[in-house]
Amino acid sequence: MLIGVTGGIGSGTSTVCKILQSLGVVIIDADQIGKEVVENNPEILGQLKSHFDPTIFDHEGKLKRQELGDLIFADPGKKKNLDWLVFPFLKKELDRQVAVALKKSKMVAVDAALIYEWGIEGQFDGILVVTAPIEERIRRIMRRDHLTRQRILDRIGSQLPLEEKVGRADWVIENNGTPEELTAKVTAIVPKILAVPMK
Repeated sequence: MLIGVTGGIGSGTSTVCKILQSLGVVIIDADQIGKEVVENNPEILGQLKSHFDPTIFDHEGKLKRQELGDLIFADPGKKKNLDWLVFPFLKKELDRQVAVALKKSKMVAVDAALIYEWGIEGQFDGILVVTAPIEERIRRIMRRDHLTRQRILDRIGSQLPLEEKVGRADWVIENNGTPEELTAKVTAIVPKILAVPMK
């Protein structure tokens, strides 16, 4: 069983995946794969230096992720270019990790914010969307990333509206309560997921 876990930034997908992991589900973090692909691939780094503002690199040539994020989330065209550049490398590594994990576990979850944006929802047996009220999402991101409200809204605006993701989901968890309540919701949904026939 392979599921995708997605939602909007700040909705709590990583927290849900930690709970799933505690229940024995193998988690693959697509965001972490993306970071590693960008930082360890000379071809991508070379393209970034050629096509993006040089200030996204420090004096030692190391990528400054915060500056890159500010740049692309404020400019949809630049974000699209970055996604086009990185996605083939990310997808190859993601597929490799999924193939390995499925040989070892009866349930694997891919934590990926952009499942629908990438158009890869069809490769999963189902999609779990995590949602939360917009103001709560903004507060969480402020606490976690220390970003201004506008920079957070730029990031939220770069993704498909959360309402659209909810409408396309197989399962939805609303993360609007206590950690204990969220744990109970995740625990309750796992048997329902496992009961669905695999594609």
